[in-house]
Parts: sequence; structure tokens; C-alpha cells
Amino acid sequence: MKYREVQERLRAVGIVVSKRAGVIRLNYFGGFEQSALYAIDLQEALNVGLKMAEAEHVPTGWLEDDPSFPDKASHG
Repeated sequence: MKYREVQERLRAVGIVVSKRAGVIRLNYFGGFEQSALYAIDLQEALNVGLKMAEAEHVPTGWLEDDPSFPDKASHG
């Protein structure tokens, strides 16, 4: 899984993703710092971002385990 893939997938459900110094920041479009959440790897960012998104905006199957995404063990 690549950063761009996660960024595009979350953007589709209303979550903005940015990365600085290895930390991934997630927030709602137009959200303030108080609503931002942070992740340390792409899988965590995807999971957190999908949980942040409103359920009706998340396409069917996106919240289920997807075998095409590497697990956290493969990131280190």
C-alpha cells in the first residue's frame, strides 16, 4: 500500500491526509486541530480515517479486512 493510495481512498470519504516527519495526520475537510488524529503507518492511517468517516460515505467492503493491504508486521 502506498501513501497516495491511502490519501485518495480517504479523500473519497471526506478525510484529508498529510504527512510530515514520518507522522500521518488525518482530519475532516476544513477540520480544526482539535479534530485531527495521527497515525504512524499507512495501515493505521487507513483504519483510523475510515472510522472517522461517516458510515454512509464509506463504500461497501471498505471497512472489512482487505487482503491486498499489508498488515502492520510488514511495516518494520
